[in-house]
Amino acid sequence: MKKQTVYVVYFSPAGTTRQVADAVAKESSAKGANVVRADLAFGAGEAKDIGNSLAPGDILFVGSPTYAGHPVPVVMDFLSGLPATPGVYAAPFVTYGMVTSGLALLDMARAMEQKDFLLVGGMKVAAVHSMLWSSAKPLGKGRPDESDLAKAVHFTNIILDKAATGEPQPLPLETFDYQRQEVREKVVEGGLQALKPVMLPFDLDEDACTGCGMCADNCPAGNITLDPLPMFADRCVLCFNCIRVCEPGALSSKVLPFIEPEILKKAEFFKEPGQTQLFV
Repeated sequence: MKKQTVYVVYFSPAGTTRQVADAVAKESSAKGANVVRADLAFGAGEAKDIGNSLAPGDILFVGSPTYAGHPVPVVMDFLSGLPATPGVYAAPFVTYGMVTSGLALLDMARAMEQKDFLLVGGMKVAAVHSMLWSSAKPLGKGRPDESDLAKAVHFTNIILDKAATGEPQPLPLETFDYQRQEVREKVVEGGLQALKPVMLPFDLDEDACTGCGMCADNCPAGNITLDPLPMFADRCVLCFNCIRVCEPGALSSKVLPFIEPEILKKAEFFKEPGQTQLFV
């Protein structure tokens, strides 16, 4: 009989979702679990065989940042590509930059339920807003902090304990539908695809570009190639890593200089408490 495995799968352009995944994986390992980690960035090579390995009794933690109120497409693509496997214990988690966690947790929970997984918990974790790296006072500065990560460890233990019973009571999908109606409607109107026409294309100063490749090396979506200057495909997730790491300043965005007031305005509309919350 296959030994129970804890899978920790995540996508983390800015590193905050990775922090939570690290806490989950470390605690699971400390409790004696066989842990498999998989980063979905840069081609998702580590995750390719998970669908063939999942078995009843395994635990699947999947984490995504919240972009435009939803999980990033690569996470949803990973979930949609998994085979239906009754008896897998599923626990999605999301990070959000103190504006709104939107429908991200609900989206992931629904995708997991459609694969016949048992939803045994979920978690939303407060994080620094990934688009405010140049701000003097970014929303969520320093988050997730020690308290947030301690909650992630607590969450991990709850899920491990539930799985250990062999017959945990699955949570109804409605557990993850916690947003008020006006927020739900606003988020449904948005999404990453709706933002792309506004945010893209990025501007490239060909005279300033050195062809160093830092943008391509730091693009978790694998959206950039050099020929010899950067060329952009259609897989951008609007993480802005390419602009952040471009030392010559050859890459820029027409919206970044105006983005902070818009983000603060959205935070005021959504009014979501900036706190880590467990759904167990």
